[in-house]
Amino acid sequence: MRAHSHVVLLLLMACLLAACAASKLDKPNAASTLATGTGDAEAADSQPMDGIPNPGGAGASGLTQAGSTSSLRFERVPEGIRDVEQELVWATPDNGADVNWNDAQNHCAALGPGWSLPRIAALRSLYDESGTHSQTITVHEKMYTVKLVTPMISPSSLFLWTSEGNGSSEAWYVDLVNGSQAAATIDSTFARAMCVAKRS
Repeated sequence: MRAHSHVVLLLLMACLLAACAASKLDKPNAASTLATGTGDAEAADSQPMDGIPNPGGAGASGLTQAGSTSSLRFERVPEGIRDVEQELVWATPDNGADVNWNDAQNHCAALGPGWSLPRIAALRSLYDESGTHSQTITVHEKMYTVKLVTPMISPSSLFLWTSEGNGSSEAWYVDLVNGSQAAATIDSTFARAMCVAKRS
């Protein structure tokens, strides 16, 4: 009788060990899961191109737009696109060509009194990480996706100058691939000018 009990106990222990081994096999391997992610594809997209920065590759981290939905925040007016939330009017389209920072400022000033390059915060507020209104932009024969908060504003470049300088020889620009900001020398000619005017 005692021998029979020992056999039953050994069988139960064997079943428990088999169940534990099976549960470990069912769990995904963390390393293999990471290896199949999109990191490699994203890295390939940010390879450097001659004369311009890596799109989405530098500067402050991206910014997720919060606040009003685009249908309530933006409206078309004679001067351009009015941003109710920022109390600005965006001149659209942008200047349409890569220019240095001084030429970008001159382009906006030529539009008339009150027009200028946007501040960093205003320009970054156009970025929306959710990608609800994604647009495709071609730079040097390569296509990139920019994520904007509204389809009413369609920049012709990933990189747009801001009005803010960084010392005497640099100025800030915004990268619309990820909403980041970075500084470049004022004589760099890879960014464009999208002008704004204060309108309440």
